[in-house]
Amino acid sequence: IQSDMVLGALNYNWYSGVARYQATTDFTLNAAYIPWRYYYRQVFGANTIIDVLGGNDVVPTDATNKATMGQAKAMRAYAYLYLSQLFAEEYGTGNEKIIPLYTQPAPKQVNLPKSTTAEVWNQMVKDLTDAISLLEGFQRGSKDQIDQNVAKGLLAYVLAARGTQQDWQQVETLTADIMAAFPKT
Repeated sequence: IQSDMVLGALNYNWYSGVARYQATTDFTLNAAYIPWRYYYRQVFGANTIIDVLGGNDVVPTDATNKATMGQAKAMRAYAYLYLSQLFAEEYGTGNEKIIPLYTQPAPKQVNLPKSTTAEVWNQMVKDLTDAISLLEGFQRGSKDQIDQNVAKGLLAYVLAARGTQQDWQQVETLTADIMAAFPKT
């Protein structure tokens, strides 16, 4: 499990157990349910947008729809990244069952069983790779939008969490691309 930063203080109320990865070990705790519900709502929203735009395999021709599809796929991957970080110990062999993987909006997929780590990671990589392509030329107007560099950063996180040698080489390329997009002044 990887974290962006340490939350050493114990003054985060209900979130302190989540930050220390303790709440997610007991599914009966409300503190485990809160992030589960939050991230699966992100997945539901992304799946709904993707479905409205034609489905997982469609590449919209309209520039606005193309960018919206790219952002939705990046958000779905983002949600699965954090779900996997909270509810799985590590990538492991790839055969461990960790979380349900929804790629269609409800009610098309209801109460799916847990998917393997490999299935979840492969979907995240596919979604972010698609998002990077779909977001080509898109300029975000504010920080609440995802552009190509944000999608590359998310893909770097996903690959670093999986951690194969090939993944690390791609992380290096992705981070170099992101840094090149923001030259020093």
